[in-house]
Formats: sequence, C-alpha cells, structure tokens
Amino acid sequence: MRPLKTVCLITNAYPDFEGSPRGVFVKQMVDLMKGNGYRFSVVTPRIFDRSRRLETNGSETIYRFDFLSENRLLVDYGRIPILRMMTYMVAGVSKGLQIVKRDRCDLIHAHFTVPAGLIGVIVARLLGRKVILTAYGTDISWRGSKVVEACSRFVLRHSDYLVVISEYTREKVQRFVKSGIPIEMIYAAGVDTRKFNPNKNGSEARRELGLHDTDFVLLFVGNLVERKQVGDLISATARLKHLHPHVKLIVGGDGELRQTLENQAIREHGDSTVTFLGRVPDDLLPSLYALANVFVLPSREEGLGVVLLEAMASGTTVVASRTTGILSVIEEGRTGLLYEPGNIEGLVAKIQQLIENSDLGSKLGEAARREAVERFAREKQAQKLLRVYDRCLSP
Repeated sequence: MRPLKTVCLITNAYPDFEGSPRGVFVKQMVDLMKGNGYRFSVVTPRIFDRSRRLETNGSETIYRFDFLSENRLLVDYGRIPILRMMTYMVAGVSKGLQIVKRDRCDLIHAHFTVPAGLIGVIVARLLGRKVILTAYGTDISWRGSKVVEACSRFVLRHSDYLVVISEYTREKVQRFVKSGIPIEMIYAAGVDTRKFNPNKNGSEARRELGLHDTDFVLLFVGNLVERKQVGDLISATARLKHLHPHVKLIVGGDGELRQTLENQAIREHGDSTVTFLGRVPDDLLPSLYALANVFVLPSREEGLGVVLLEAMASGTTVVASRTTGILSVIEEGRTGLLYEPGNIEGLVAKIQQLIENSDLGSKLGEAARREAVERFAREKQAQKLLRVYDRCLSP
C-alpha cells in the first residue's frame, strides 16, 4: 500500500451547506482522489456568514478563512474589489502557512491563478514546497486590473507544474510561463458519465415545469453574468417563436444579471416562453438535460464549459458559440453545432436546423455521448492528476 500523502488544496470557492455553485468540480475531483493514497487539507474563503470555519470529512479537512466577504464571491473576473482582495490575500496566506505546517502537507495544489494561485506560490516559496497550479483560461487575462493581471503572470512563472483545462487555456498559459515548466491537460473534473447519461427520462421534469411533449425545449445552465451572453439566447428564442410557436427556453442558474435578463424576457416575449429556475441543485441537473431538445451555450469566452460535458454525456444535442475553450470540446457537425459568438441570426439558424431535422439532432447527441465517455470521463481525469501528483513528489 502506498504511503499516504497530504495535499494542501487552495481554491477560491468550495461547496458548503449554502451550496456554492463554484468550486463544485474541485470538490468532485477531491472525492475521486481521496482513495488513491492522498488526503486533502482544503484552504478556502469563508464566503457566507453561516459557513463553518472547520469541517472534517474522512481524509478531507476544510479550513475556511475570514475576509471582507460581504456574503459573495470575491471577483467575477471583470471587477476587482481591491480592499476585499487585500484582506483575502493576508488571511489566505496566513491560513495557508498555518495549515501546511500543522498538517505537514507534502504538496500544494492551487486552483485559479489569482488569488488562490498567488497564495499558493507565496506559501510554497516560504515553506519550501512544490506548487501545482490549475489554470482555467478566464483567470489569466484580467480585463479589470493591470496589477492583478501582473500577479496572474507571476503565478504562472513561479509554479512548479501547470494543469490546463483546454487547448485554449494552454495557448494562453504558454505565452507567460518559463520554458521547462511541465504543462498537463486535464479537463477540469471531467464528467460523471454514469450520473449524466441518455437513459434519463425527462417527461416528469417537463410536467413539473408545465411543458408539453410537443414543446421544443432549449436549455441554458450557468452563471448569469455578462460573458455568458444569455441575452442573445433570449433574443434568438423570440425570433424562433414566430416560426415555431412551440419553442420554450429554460434558464438554470443565478447571478448579477438575472433581473436584467428576466426584464428582457418579459419585453421580448411577454408570456411563459422563458422560465428562470434560479440556481439548480446538482442532483437535479440530469433531469434538466433529459427534458431538453437542445442545450445552448452562447458564451463569449469559456475556459472549457463543464456544462457542455454534462450535456454531451446526457446525449443532449449541443449548440454553442465558436470560441475559446468550447473549441476543445465541440466539433462542428460531429458532436454539436457552432455559430459565431454574438451572431443572433447565426444562433437562430443553427437551432432552426435542428427543429426541422430531428435525425440530425439524434446523430449529434449520440456522437457527443461517445466523445464524453472516451475523452472526458471523470475517472480518466483523476488518473491524469494522480500521475501529476506522483511526478511532483518523486525524488
């Protein structure tokens, strides 16, 4: 039996009883890794006032540090609250130093370049540990602050090992890293192909949402923020409605633009065509993918698009924007359909193509399912990360 090693995992968000929608994939990977010779000391911010500062769950201990949280995540990669960032950094570095020493952590693994990656690099250098950074693409080029962007580049140059989640992320990373730093492609936590599968029946979920069997249902799941471009999908649905009266749109997720998007839906539709579900519990996601005819991801930018993997594994037909990390996942005409980001008419045309050709949708969904199993299955990503850990800790 291999000796047990301890990894200090530093991340910007980690799920707790409040069900933080971010960091779920980090938790999923930890759950897969715990039975393979590793235990985890998780250092993460205490975002919600009611969140516990300490949780222990088998070979996983979660330490939450206090900062000026204001009961919300630190950044949305567009606006940088400097005062909150400073309190976050001071508290995070202090907690990281304390936990790495107390739990005798062998390795540090940080998720996201800033602020978690910056904390990880500082702690690693002060305590003589190696640090792995997982970069996600959207955390590399910061539009909100030149200082934070410089910090991001510093982290990339001073990590011992880099993990990227898509070819798009790899291309961004390679512009800033020193030659010789290993880079491994791991598709985030991948996708649970048993949980998300084509055998799920969406009929009951349709009935609960007041949908009919004849409705052609479009689905979006994700954070309602500007870069997701959900407004384009609402407008596209309005245009499709004139041609196909049975088109419906389901929007799962929450965020700062929710009220704006709801107002847009009322202006452009004025009926029950668009339904906003709010944040969707993880265990209900398979039913959502099962009830949908088409899953749409209209983002301007994505590091990878984990929801795409879930939809593909579910056998749901995918339409997405032809951009960034999405191009690492969807192949036009084989595993989904792509359109130019921001081109609403192009989006309408792709969806209309599927409405009028059900055989095409079935073919794309079947190919997407095979791709999810062969390339993106969660167990395969866990094995890749195990090899990275072993290489970093080898003498």
